[in-house]
Amino acid sequence: MGDRESFFCLKGRGFCFEDPHLTNSERIEKLMGLLAIGFCWAHKTGEWRATKKPIKINKHRDGRRPQNSFFRYGLDFIRTVIVNPVGQIRQFRDCLRLLSLSPPHLRVML
Repeated sequence: MGDRESFFCLKGRGFCFEDPHLTNSERIEKLMGLLAIGFCWAHKTGEWRATKKPIKINKHRDGRRPQNSFFRYGLDFIRTVIVNPVGQIRQFRDCLRLLSLSPPHLRVML
């Protein structure tokens, strides 16, 4: 995933970074930190969910494209689980567990 996709996700396709209209640099830094954590969580959730239920592929005139990015797929899933928690506690715990997991190549063997 490139900088362009993460920029779009932070601006209009997900977190609407421009909405708070902050000018204090310390608050902007804190907000960017929270947005980075949220972005990574949504992206990891989307990757995890795609292994369970693959993202639909749409036909376009220039080829085939996924219906959603991993970020959008994960963000929509997290939002659904938080808004409608009835019967989805296990899925929410799985989403939370993704925050603490490091990629396999970064895990330290004990």
